Amino acid sequence: MHLPSLHLLHFKPNHKLKEIYLSVFIRALAISMIGVFIPIYLIREINYSLQQVLWFYVVFSVAYGIFTILSAKISSKIGFKYCILISTPFYLLFYGLLYYLKQVDISFYYIAMIGALASSLYWISFHTTFAKYTDHNHMGEEIGIWYSIVVFIGLLGPLVGGIILTFFSYKILFIFVALTLILSVIPIFRFKIIKEEQSYNIRNIFKKNNLRDIPAFIGYGARSNAQVVLLPVFVFFLLKKYFYLGFVSSGVGFFTALFTFMIGRTSDVHDKRKLIRLGTFLSALSWIILLFAKNLWQLFIIATLAGISFTMVDVPFSALIYDKANKSKSVVEYLVFKELIVSCGMIVLLSSVLILNSLSSGFVFSAIITLLHLTF
Repeated sequence: MHLPSLHLLHFKPNHKLKEIYLSVFIRALAISMIGVFIPIYLIREINYSLQQVLWFYVVFSVAYGIFTILSAKISSKIGFKYCILISTPFYLLFYGLLYYLKQVDISFYYIAMIGALASSLYWISFHTTFAKYTDHNHMGEEIGIWYSIVVFIGLLGPLVGGIILTFFSYKILFIFVALTLILSVIPIFRFKIIKEEQSYNIRNIFKKNNLRDIPAFIGYGARSNAQVVLLPVFVFFLLKKYFYLGFVSSGVGFFTALFTFMIGRTSDVHDKRKLIRLGTFLSALSWIILLFAKNLWQLFIIATLAGISFTMVDVPFSALIYDKANKSKSVVEYLVFKELIVSCGMIVLLSSVLILNSLSSGFVFSAIITLLHLTF
């Protein structure tokens, strides 16, 4: 598979973002090789209970929200390019400490905080850069390209990760991920931006105009964590093998990739909120149906429906977010507000599973809270 040919685009791709796209491509490979396996690693290799793993991600989510405020302040001073660059050593430290968790005398909650710091440095800088340099007349298609990159490379990552874990070990996988992450920063060095200090005041984050977006961001955060944390655990508990988890993730990515670029283009010429509404209902439905999956192929078909429905929501939803950010007085302040509320949504979902002590309840709750996208 390859990225959509340039002659299929309805606009000239933004040359300012080519280094960003390349970096995202390489980074997505690294993260996708290991991302779905982290909850399983903590359960099977480190012998943590599901409740402990959920607490790990609660701490991650809380720390992510707090560090987003700090990361935005840092990036507004030194520049978003350098903030993206300095996130990489923290990612390497995060994965390194995870691997040596049995040997290193450190609470895994501190490791979660390091991972949250790395993520906050990267994502607030990425979102701000993308919002600033993207072609606003073709926002949906630009986001479609970005999502296509992530999804297309996501076809390979989980499958490679599953094969490595099946035939080799976590040590080899962590080495592969570390080397790929290091490679991902090379294009960023070539990314040329004009250094300009961004307006950022923490007191302006919770403006009255922003508050109406809280429910939608809560729903987005909850659904994202269900996808990243709960779904891999559910799939692995059902299928019992690393290879099958990688196969399902890559297979779902294949069909989602076919759909993603089309959605990006469609969202530029049709009502984005209609796409969000349709995707939201399908997403909520897929979480419920998922509970009835009993074998590999049932799970594959339902997860594919879920992946496509997520894309129907995410692409137009992200386009509207970037558009709102650019129309606000401060792009950074709006995006920090968004990330803070998203982290709250992540916490709400995980807390519901911990309180009810049921993985299945997380999918039901996710189906319900996903409907909050309709308020955007």
